[in-house]
Amino acid sequence: HSQERLGGQLSSSLTAVSELFESWDVDGNGLIDCVEFRRAMVELGLCVFSGWNSETVHAHVLLRSEL
Repeated sequence: HSQERLGGQLSSSLTAVSELFESWDVDGNGLIDCVEFRRAMVELGLCVFSGWNSETVHAHVLLRSEL
């Protein structure tokens, strides 16, 4: 039963994350570009540095995925 419960929680989390990214993808191309990412961070109340660009965001995501 715990595996079923975990599976349900993971499924609902995946759905929530998917819906979040879809809402960030303003132009609907399936990618979150730098402008869309920055807009999403502002909406979430998170600080976005003016020097961020697609390369620094990509690098940050790669670094975080390695933790």
